[in-house]
Amino acid sequence: MKARYAVVEGWRNLRSGTGRPIAVALALTLCGATLLGLEVSSVAQLVTRAHTFQDAGGSTLILESGGQVDAAACARLGSLTSVEGAAAVTLGSRTVHPAMLPQQAVPLIRATAGLADILGAHPDGPGLWLSAEAADNLGLRVGSALVLDGQPTRVAAVYAYPEDGRRPGLGYAVIDPVPSGGAFDECWVRSWPTDDGVLPALTATAFHPSTEQSQRRFSQLNGTLGTTFDGAGELARRPSAPAAPAALAAGLLIGYAAWWLRRLELASARHAGVPLRASWLTAMVEQLAVLAVAWVWGVVVALGAVHGLASSDAWQVLPFAARVLLALSVGALVGSSLAVVTVKERQLFDYFKGR
Repeated sequence: MKARYAVVEGWRNLRSGTGRPIAVALALTLCGATLLGLEVSSVAQLVTRAHTFQDAGGSTLILESGGQVDAAACARLGSLTSVEGAAAVTLGSRTVHPAMLPQQAVPLIRATAGLADILGAHPDGPGLWLSAEAADNLGLRVGSALVLDGQPTRVAAVYAYPEDGRRPGLGYAVIDPVPSGGAFDECWVRSWPTDDGVLPALTATAFHPSTEQSQRRFSQLNGTLGTTFDGAGELARRPSAPAAPAALAAGLLIGYAAWWLRRLELASARHAGVPLRASWLTAMVEQLAVLAVAWVWGVVVALGAVHGLASSDAWQVLPFAARVLLALSVGALVGSSLAVVTVKERQLFDYFKGR
């Protein structure tokens, strides 16, 4: 029997409803979509928590040593693989008075350019950076002119600094970006993923050699979300981790049951001279067709689960969905193959009596 006849037979069976393809497709789709939805939602929530930890300042370490931080050495930490931003900072060096509210003092903070990466600010050129609260209070935005103590300057960036447990000091302030040179009070380093090597590097390079160990202090910008975020550990311990093996088992059972229920049909075809390979090819055609339905709905569920994530994050989550669908497909094809192979022509009468 030629292969194309086996394929045509499978297509005819699908059109006529032989083997209940709708029921099989529904069973595969429900199992696949449920397991896939649980897996993708679990991983997406983990990605969201990781971003929350970073954005709130949990991944930002601060090294304090009054007047002893080498700005150039601190800035060089930005070259480390896991470091997203490094900046030397001096808080509360002085206050300034904006011309529109001369009675109001605003803290002026000196910092190197790397602080923009830590705060998520995006300066559009030279000028001062204002906190969102200060900008709202003064009625300013990026590009506005700001007069401080009689000196006009331009607002180059406005940064968010919510009260979410992070260290106070920058919530209502003006930041003056300065070159990476001289001595500062602190060194801020934002690293991701969390790297145990950042702290020794910070200790070794961010202080003047004359600094005493007792004068050094380490802290987090925001410690309310925990001291560290073990992304790899959280991923391994997620409740939906068995989703792919479960999909494999479900596909195996559904594929096997779908064709074992048709054992009389298979044995009759074998008795009529249809070779095993032809029956197997027909089964694969039918199984791939119903799996296509499961894949379509699986993609719909996966896209819905990652809705709201950044595209870069979504592309990291979607492979977990593909794993579940692939496991389901492999299980269904293997289960169908086992059922077809285990049906024996000599048991045709037994199959007929047990119908």
